Amino acid sequence: MVRSRSVRNNNEVIVSLEHFSSLISSRPIELLTIAANPNEYYGAFWINKEGRSPRLIRPPKLPLRKIQRKLLRFLYSRIPLPNFLHGGVPGKSIFSHAAAHLHKNFVATLDVSSFYPSTTEDAVTEVLILSGFRGEALNIATKLVTLDNQLPQGAPTSCLLANASMRKADIRIKRMCKLSGLVYSRYVDDIAISGNLDFHDKLFIVKKALHDLKYSLNEDKSSYNDRSKPQNITGLIVNDKLRPDKCFRSELKKDLWFGIDHGGVLLSDIKGMNIKSVKKSLSGRISHLNQADKNFGKDFRGLLHGINWHREL
Repeated sequence: MVRSRSVRNNNEVIVSLEHFSSLISSRPIELLTIAANPNEYYGAFWINKEGRSPRLIRPPKLPLRKIQRKLLRFLYSRIPLPNFLHGGVPGKSIFSHAAAHLHKNFVATLDVSSFYPSTTEDAVTEVLILSGFRGEALNIATKLVTLDNQLPQGAPTSCLLANASMRKADIRIKRMCKLSGLVYSRYVDDIAISGNLDFHDKLFIVKKALHDLKYSLNEDKSSYNDRSKPQNITGLIVNDKLRPDKCFRSELKKDLWFGIDHGGVLLSDIKGMNIKSVKKSLSGRISHLNQADKNFGKDFRGLLHGINWHREL
């Protein structure tokens, strides 16, 4: 068994299949079998969203899902999570993401187009290398978390790997914001930048940073507003205090019905969080909505109770 240590963070370098399998308590033959034909270990269904293109969900079947969850726990110990990152991060939420931009004169919200499908196998491989994978272990790990040269939406590992793949763009955007006195945060594919001075002429830096990593912005879902207009970040108005809008209610309802239709386990996997964290997040969103409209709060609390949190596809 090959085991050595890298200089970076004094982490073990994972080279052999045996070492990799021991780290995630799996059998080498199981990893090899799945990696040889990963398409056989995914389901598929489409979600239709009003006014948007249908979204393909590729939930991994139970043998692969168990491996991905164990690998996810390991990756969390290796991948640093900067404080401006709020999506799929324990203890963070859309509220912490939006709250960072309260009372600002100008707010930009930028949406990364087709985030998971645009995260290629090469991008994932780079993240895994930074996490200590090399050689045979790197090759197998990459095949266990990618499908058709992209991150499958529905896999537990996809959110963290997509977040980490944006590292170079994050660094460039964060540097620009720091030099310009701006606030930067990101909730998975939703970027928010705010400040008290007009910074519209600096947004090309964001587009260039994303373009260099083969990502692009969805211009239809991006906005730039001063305080005379509602400044909306992930469904929360941030002009004066956090206030939910219709989008907030709509997205919450979609998440609840997804959990009812497909189970809380898959909902948690898509969010890149454990079940306890997703329950807490949904409950917090319902409580926030309840402050604005008690009828909606009561109805949505009923939907939350209708989710089966033990159902596996």
